[in-house]
Order: sequence, then C-alpha cells, then structure tokens
Amino acid sequence: MSDSAWISAISAFHENREEQRSRGDWVGHTGSRGLAGLLRGRAKEEPERFARLLSQLPLDTAPTYFNEILNGLSEGQPSEETLKAAIRFTHALPDRPCCEGICHLLQKHPSLASDNDIFTILRWYVENGPSGTDDQNDRKRTEELLLTTDQLTEKGGFCQVRSGYYDRGLATETLAAVLWESAPRLEEGVCLLRNRIEQEPLESVRCFLIEPIYSVLRHDSRIAAELLKELVIRPQGTDLQPLSTYTGTRLLFYILQNDPDIGRELLNLMLTSEKEEQRLLGAFHLFREAFYDDTNAAQAEVLVGQGEQYRKLAANSAANHLPEAAYLERAIRQLTTFFDDPIKEVRTEAAECFREIWNADIEPYRHLMLEFIRSKAFDGDNFSFFHLLNETHQPVTEEVLLAAERVLILTEPPDDFPSPSGHRQEMHYLDDLLLREYRATDGRPILRKRILDILDQMLLLGLYGTDKIIQEHERI
Repeated sequence: MSDSAWISAISAFHENREEQRSRGDWVGHTGSRGLAGLLRGRAKEEPERFARLLSQLPLDTAPTYFNEILNGLSEGQPSEETLKAAIRFTHALPDRPCCEGICHLLQKHPSLASDNDIFTILRWYVENGPSGTDDQNDRKRTEELLLTTDQLTEKGGFCQVRSGYYDRGLATETLAAVLWESAPRLEEGVCLLRNRIEQEPLESVRCFLIEPIYSVLRHDSRIAAELLKELVIRPQGTDLQPLSTYTGTRLLFYILQNDPDIGRELLNLMLTSEKEEQRLLGAFHLFREAFYDDTNAAQAEVLVGQGEQYRKLAANSAANHLPEAAYLERAIRQLTTFFDDPIKEVRTEAAECFREIWNADIEPYRHLMLEFIRSKAFDGDNFSFFHLLNETHQPVTEEVLLAAERVLILTEPPDDFPSPSGHRQEMHYLDDLLLREYRATDGRPILRKRILDILDQMLLLGLYGTDKIIQEHERI
C-alpha cells in the first residue's frame, strides 16, 4: 500500500470493532485495532518509511495507530535519530496519548534516554502520566503484583499474570530499564525516584517503584537501600506491599547482603507484620540468612516452631542452600528432622535437597543420605535421591544396598505368593543400580551375597525389574 492508501484506510477505520458494536453497529472487520496490528508489522519491516508516515497522520487519528507504529519501530532497526524524532513527535500530540508506545520503545532502546530531551519526556510520564486504575481497580492490580510463599517454593518456577495498564506504572518500569543501562542518569534518576516515593498515591505504582530501585542497586547498593527504606517506611505508616513483590523479594535479598543494617530493619518489619503472608515472606528471608549469618539462627529456630507453613519454608530453604550453606551442620540437622515431619509437604520439600548436590562431592552428605533412607520421606519422595545415586561417579554401594533393603521392607507381600506383586516405582532406578553394584562386587563375596539375598527377596515379592539382574548373574 502507498502512504496515501494507508492514511485513507486509517481515516476509514477510526474506531475499533468493540466501540462500534457497543452502539449496535454490527461489523465483520476488526476495526482500528486490527488495522493497527498490520501497521505495526509493516513499521517493523520498513521503519524509516513508517516513521515518516507517522508524522503525516492527522492529529485526530486514533491513538492506537500512533502507538502501534511506535511498537513496530521498537522492533525494527531504524536509526537512533529516527526513533528520537518519533518520540518527540508523538509526545507533542494533544492529550499525550502515546505513553504505551513511547515506553515500549524506550524499554527496547534505553540508550535513547542519554539524550536530555528524551529523558525529560520519560520523566514527564513517570510524574504526570495517566492513571490506569481507580481505587477499587488499583487494589486488584496491586494484588496481581504480590507474591505468595507458595509461589516462591513452586517447583519449576511460577507464572504471574497481571493486567496490562499503559500509564505511569509502565513509565516507572521504563525508568528501571533506562537506569539499568545508563549510569550517567543515576543522579537524576535517584532524585526522580525520591520525588515519586514521596508523592505517588497509587499503591500499585508504588509497587512498580521497586523496579527502578533494583536498577539503582546495580550502580550503588547503599543508595538503593536508602530508597527502599524510604519507600517502605513512610510518614503515613509502614507500607510492606512493595517488599512483597517478586522484585521486592529479590531486592531485599541483596540489601541484606550488602547493607545489613537497613536490610535487617526492613526484615524485622516483615516478621512483625499484621499480615500472615508478609510474615511468611519475612520467614523465607530469615531461614535463608540463618545459613550464612549465625546471628539469625536463634530467631529462625523459633519461627520453625510456628506451624506447618513455617516448617515447609524452612525445609525448602535448608534443601536449596545445602551445598552453599556456611553452617552446613545446621542445614543437615534440620533436614534430618524434616525427613520425618508428620506433614508430607514438609517431607517433600526436604527430600529435594539431593537435587542440589547432583554434581557435588557427596562425602559430606553420606550421613544425611543414610538418615533419609531410614525416614518417612524415603517412601514416596525419593526421586532426587535415586537420581543422585544413579548419576554420581563416587562409590555408593552401601547407600544402594540400604535403599534396596528399605524398599523390601516397605513392599507388602502379595496375597497370592505365586503371582507377581504390584510394582514399586523405585524399581525403575534400583534394577540398574543393583546391576551396576553387582558387577562391581566381583571378588567381594560378602557384598555379592548381600545383593543376592536382596534379589531373592525381590523374587519372592514379584518385584518388577528383578529378571534383568538374574539374567546377568546367570551369564556371569
């Protein structure tokens, strides 16, 4: 399409389909939204041409077209001068409707903010950008940003879904991208943050302020700690919501390491919060810190006794920090206790500790491995343990045999002995492990007899996988 054809089409499709249908006008096309999407794709492919087209659009053009051209330019490869000109032009439009496009473009190209005009434009949106929510919607938006301890301990990570708002919250996130990349903007950025910390009324946007503070951390941890304290401890009272976000959780971790005086003050506020979820998030931090700083140990031990949720968090922390813990004995002692916890979820968290040492020297953990074999956790939460036995290149004959003997104890005899018993999942791991150890015990008659005794028991119980080992024995 020629430029004039694009302008004609944009003029014809001034409204999106939903607006037209809301008036009772039934249309089969997607309206301005669909055409703007096509325009975005073309702007990505021919950024210089569509940057020129941007400046030719009538001022009363639907904002979605301006924003989608900016989004397309951000994904293409135009010159910096072209991008800067596009930002300046769209910022000057009546009512300044292009917060979305300008912010997305600057997130993709944060170096553009090294230009004073561009940074001033971003600053305007951070300070004066529209609010995408009212009081009721802002509470919902804030809740979408907050973490729970269940998410933090979720295996394989978690997915956090939030609504899309193109307002000063988005501008605040864009400021984070700029400060992360641009140390020369640090002083101005810190001044701007202090201003917003003092004046921002919306709780959701205050939660977004965590993002640029995290970027400041990259350049100066002390300033970041001071900004975080100002955000949380306000003249109106304490606001722990920003610390309850994903970035807030990460930020507090680093503040505790680099500026422990401020970090500990903020952590104590979480631990004494009126809200249970905030206290749990505080416990999440405290349990981790106790493995590296002995001054936290006594308080952490008290919290472990506060209930099931606290024990689950403590087990997760002990398991995840096992190989790095400065106080290894404490981690091993806690895990040994958690292996026999009456709550299965706690045992499951503790059993994951073996996942953390798959590639480590297992010598310091042999006693822990033996305790696990004897524990309740072994029955049902042993995948990580057997994977460790299978993958390690270090001798684990004793651990394999003890595990096999424990499986036999846990296996109920079939009602009809001549028929096969059910099938234990451990045999998927044990058949190969026992076969490997059987081959390695040539010339070690006592161990070989012990393995053969285990095989006799397995045959009596009809356990799946025994045939493979028997065939190997007969061949030898």
